[in-house]
Amino acid sequence: MTVQMDFMRRGYRISRLQHVRNETIKREIGLQRTVIEEIETQRLKWYDHMRRMEEHMGMATASTYKKRKTESRIEYADTEGYTRKTTGRQS
Repeated sequence: MTVQMDFMRRGYRISRLQHVRNETIKREIGLQRTVIEEIETQRLKWYDHMRRMEEHMGMATASTYKKRKTESRIEYADTEGYTRKTTGRQS
């Protein structure tokens, strides 16, 4: 929001030393919504769209996917009886 207002002030040649309120600048420009508010609105629309999709389409499940918690290293007993740990990768 701060960067956006700084950009608008520079574009309309309004200095911070002039002590013009942000609301006044927005009203003069005709800006109703900020870029951040617009992005949030679009994200909410997309989220609502994803929720309405059917499960078999795949995108709905992909957006709500949560990685399963697995053990990163698995212990096993080798042929000599020693306990070892592996990451599950085979070489």
